[in-house]
Amino acid sequence: MSSCCYYSEDNKNQNSNAINIVDGSTLDRRNPKLTYKISILGNAGCGKTTLMHRLVHGIFPKEQQPTPACYCEKYTAISGDQLNTQKFDCIIWDTAGQEKYGALVPIYIRESDICIICFSLENGEQSKQDINKWIIKAKINAPSAKFLFVGTKADLCDGDNVENTGVFDWIEDNIMNTGSYIVTSSVTGHGIDSLSESISNTLVLIS
Repeated sequence: MSSCCYYSEDNKNQNSNAINIVDGSTLDRRNPKLTYKISILGNAGCGKTTLMHRLVHGIFPKEQQPTPACYCEKYTAISGDQLNTQKFDCIIWDTAGQEKYGALVPIYIRESDICIICFSLENGEQSKQDINKWIIKAKINAPSAKFLFVGTKADLCDGDNVENTGVFDWIEDNIMNTGSYIVTSSVTGHGIDSLSESISNTLVLIS
């Protein structure tokens, strides 16, 4: 069973041993390596929330609403085979991309172990500027985080558009030393297994 949380004024004073909703710092910091923090960043409408839902629950959500500042869910990343399995307990934070929440996002991504930077494959060259913006925010507020770059909404692009946007070449030329990139569709599930594997492999490296 998964659990989730929203930020609201009503839960400011709840016990913070598990999840500190107010400042976004992760989980039981009495032993921080018991749980890992993953933050999903990207512009409003690029598909962050549906990506997280598909990753955590394995289905595309029937109803979609804008993320209210932040939203988080538990997630277990698994690495290895049946004889040698590693499990990593995580909390994934979905951050709002709207400008009005811009001042809150840095608070919620603090101490992230992994930052997943999302961009819509529909946006082509514009994605380069979007990615740069979120990399800067992440490096300032979560300087130790590893990066994964996720192109979303592959189902809305034909094959040529997915491969020929120039964005992936740009990532390889400029920032591939900081992470990897995955093409995904939350509607069809394309690339979700690859994302899950990338998360697990990254956690193995940093654990």
